[in-house]
Amino acid sequence: MAQSTTASFYVTTPIYYVTAKPHLGSLYSTLLADVAARWHKLKGEDVCFVTGTDEHGQKIAQAAAAAHMTPQAFVDSFIPAYKECWEKYSIEYTHFIRTTDKAHAQAVSLWITDLLKTGDIYKGYYHGWYCTPCETFVIEVVDQQEPAPLCTSCARSTTMIQEETYFFRLSK
Repeated sequence: MAQSTTASFYVTTPIYYVTAKPHLGSLYSTLLADVAARWHKLKGEDVCFVTGTDEHGQKIAQAAAAAHMTPQAFVDSFIPAYKECWEKYSIEYTHFIRTTDKAHAQAVSLWITDLLKTGDIYKGYYHGWYCTPCETFVIEVVDQQEPAPLCTSCARSTTMIQEETYFFRLSK
């Protein structure tokens, strides 16, 4: 099989948190990615332009609870607005990904399994004072006990969290 000599170009937008309909910031970064994709298509390159939504996280769970909906039903209610907006502005993406898509979940699962097998990631814990609205850790006072320090970004109250997660083994 002969190898293709056509250059490839891959571009993606941020994957947008689905707590509301798309806004000017969403449109702006998506338009920039669309312009880049079109330029590379004009140059004769194979282009893959991906956009989509991140449908996990505390903000989504909290917003869904406030709306008396499940997180899945909550995010499902916003997806048509994203697709309609991209259509209205003639955005020509290759693929619209949702982090709740079955294919995405399977790909991430395989990737994590491979990374665990090679020792490139390991399970551990982190803890600290955290501001959910602006997703900020207050690291200067991580060991401070109550009262909770205020967020250094927005001056709102923080919450002590501890979470199990995977870490990249940076020494590798």
